[in-house]
Amino acid sequence: MNKILTFLLQLMCLYCYSQGNLSGNVYLQSSNWSPVEGIKINASSSNGDYSKADGYFNLLFPQLNPGSIVSPQIGENNVAIDKNGKSFELVNENELKYIPIPENPDQMPLKIIVCPEGARNIAARKYYRIMKNETEAQLEKIRKELIDYKNKLGIAHDLVKEKQEELNKYIHLNDSVKIFKDALMFASINRDSAKKRANNYLDALNSGVSIEKARAELSTEKAYHEALNGIENIHSSVEEIRLNARSLKSQLKFDEALSQYDTIYKILSNKLINPLLSVEHLISAGNLAFEIHRYTKALKYKETAYDILKQSYSEDDAIFIPILYEISLIYVCLDKDEIAKKKLVKALDIYQNTDKRKYSRNIGMAYNLLTTINLKEKSYQEAEQTCLKAIEVLGQINNTSYNIIKALAFSYNRLALINFFNNNDSQIETYYLKAISLIKDYKAISNENSESLDESLAQNYIELATLYYINILDDNEKALNPILNSNEIFQTLAKKNPEKYSLQYAESLQIMLSIICRQLSLYEYPKEYETFFIKNALTMIKEVEKISLAYLASNPRVKKLSQKNSDFKLYFSPLSENPIPTSYFNDPEFAVSYLERFYKDTDSMSNPKEKLAKNLKKLGLVNKIYLDNPQNLNIKNSLRVVHLNISVLALESGDYDLAILSAHEASELDATGNTKGFENLILVNAYVLKNKPKKAWIIYRLLKDELFPGTNNTYKSYFLADIEALESKGIHHKEFTKIKKFLND
Repeated sequence: MNKILTFLLQLMCLYCYSQGNLSGNVYLQSSNWSPVEGIKINASSSNGDYSKADGYFNLLFPQLNPGSIVSPQIGENNVAIDKNGKSFELVNENELKYIPIPENPDQMPLKIIVCPEGARNIAARKYYRIMKNETEAQLEKIRKELIDYKNKLGIAHDLVKEKQEELNKYIHLNDSVKIFKDALMFASINRDSAKKRANNYLDALNSGVSIEKARAELSTEKAYHEALNGIENIHSSVEEIRLNARSLKSQLKFDEALSQYDTIYKILSNKLINPLLSVEHLISAGNLAFEIHRYTKALKYKETAYDILKQSYSEDDAIFIPILYEISLIYVCLDKDEIAKKKLVKALDIYQNTDKRKYSRNIGMAYNLLTTINLKEKSYQEAEQTCLKAIEVLGQINNTSYNIIKALAFSYNRLALINFFNNNDSQIETYYLKAISLIKDYKAISNENSESLDESLAQNYIELATLYYINILDDNEKALNPILNSNEIFQTLAKKNPEKYSLQYAESLQIMLSIICRQLSLYEYPKEYETFFIKNALTMIKEVEKISLAYLASNPRVKKLSQKNSDFKLYFSPLSENPIPTSYFNDPEFAVSYLERFYKDTDSMSNPKEKLAKNLKKLGLVNKIYLDNPQNLNIKNSLRVVHLNISVLALESGDYDLAILSAHEASELDATGNTKGFENLILVNAYVLKNKPKKAWIIYRLLKDELFPGTNNTYKSYFLADIEALESKGIHHKEFTKIKKFLND
């Protein structure tokens, strides 16, 4: 009988093991391993369980076998209530992402670490201040070195340029949200399992010692050798090395930081260790390499992580969605858009058959990235579709965060731009206002203090102001309000971070000056007012120069901006009337398209002189673009069309010499010769109206029965139609009666 019971017991054990069994304990962070009772533990495909008095829990997976990968969590969104009703949050979520179900759960008990909800954020704020101060101190060192190099070697020296590039590359890392993420990692360390060296390091930081000095407590070399001597040391060794990597990042020692991650990968490449443990560290290394523009190195880290995941998951598993997006982003930065597209499409295909809530953020970002690629390819219809999908997916996320709001604002911004390209003016303003509203509302609720978020808000204000400036000629106040908001934001940012934001502040000011220039040109003001404005405009330009560092002088964008600013001395200059963002001129055809939209309202003007003046300003801009791109046939054709418009408007306005000149210029720009016919039409009418009919009669007699270029009709019908059109507009001449009689005979 005992043998039968033993046999049945063994069968039950085998059944339990074969169906998948994962057990462990829930502990309070840094509490000398104090258990927490009543915490709900769950994982996909499991029965779920609650921690007992000793913290013990046991998860059964009826449909999974040992070796299957699971991701244990607690409660809802990793927040759970204990038996006393207190709320706790999961601390070691990264360690629990890829847990293989063991053959024998008793041999590999899991440790789930929790802390009171919100406690990590409180601790992280202290580490954030330490890390922020350290990063700013290191940036200040680089600034001083740069100034010394410039004083000793001159601005053009290679060492100066190298130091400047280093500063430009690292300056964007001094962002509050990014630093807080690193600080949260410090606050997530469980002091109970950490090595003594790591605890000494944290104690040093908490006592006010700088990161640079406190790092003397850490030893990557010792941690590495201890990990090799025993699997039980691996977790604490990796944690110490990772702590060192994040600290080195705060000191802007990126090569050393990346070498720490390489050491971690060496440790976790041990065949006895679950290879999935290295995935999160490879991703962190890839993120760091990406932030400092080491795109090839970033790609290597991410693709290695991807290959490791493929060993444990089928390629259509949702686990691949985030990393496929991240790899796609790197390929876009490497100008390999086609590869990026394939990766993104693969991520979207996986998404269709998975839990859409879990990966909505990644998919929303993927659609945004596809939108960017489609815009680069000028595939505006496809760009609109992907942009709307991004808004749909991101808008369904209930738990909005900094990243979600920024991604949504970006989507609405791109949608406004797409509608601009598609000539759908009615929606452009709505989308810009939506982007602005999203960011403002989020900042008000969250008190988020992020330079990146402020920059996004200011940029949307600029684009909204530009929109008003283009389409609402008589309401410059509507354009001034958003540009004033942009100036205020960029002024604050430029004072804190001049290397990064001075140029954007300068460009924002330049646009505001352009808007005020338009105000002056639309209305009559006393001459002394104009003088007062010019003086104040130049004062504002000098303010930008004052807060900008010397390196800006060598920046081509600044040179272009300085050239624009010099035009304010003659504020009727065409350039001073068009606040086209500098980046738009990177694509000459786009710049011309932009100007076409800018001047589209001339058709609604009733006064031909006003229309002529507007087109003359447009001529100056298009001609400038053409001179820089004389081989571009589209731009050449745009210039020809402008000349044709001017010739007609000049004729209607009484400027006959200008009409003749512009018609001739248009004809010269047309290689087909078809515009020659139009030039002849302008010539005959201009000569008649200039009271020089003899010259007109020569053309009438020569061409009356000749075919009009590019058509099967004779000049006769075009001559008659032109005279009729002029007379319908009240433009008469006694010679017209004789000409019509001659043409009709």
